[in-house]
Amino acid sequence: MSDDDDKAYNDDFNNDYDDEEEEPDDDLENQYYHSEALVEDDLEGALESFKNLLALEKKGGTKGDWGFKSLEQMVKIYLKKKDFIDKREKIITFRKINDITSRDSQ
Repeated sequence: MSDDDDKAYNDDFNNDYDDEEEEPDDDLENQYYHSEALVEDDLEGALESFKNLLALEKKGGTKGDWGFKSLEQMVKIYLKKKDFIDKREKIITFRKINDITSRDSQ
């Protein structure tokens, strides 16, 4: 390896680890795992935390994996919440009683 090759290799190596643009992504990652930890004990708190992550992502001007994963977790939380299930059951019951077609229900 020549001196020029060595210098180019070292510059590439240093540039890979000096990139400060990845710090916001680290913040989003930390917020995601914090939110995920809340799911077990506090569904409402977890929802708020995931919403905060989406706000942080929007503020940064990018949409990425952490936002998508947060939305996915939020859907799972909404599905776990009893009020969603109760509402779903009411809709199904209403539809059966009143002979509403699937076209009408949209």
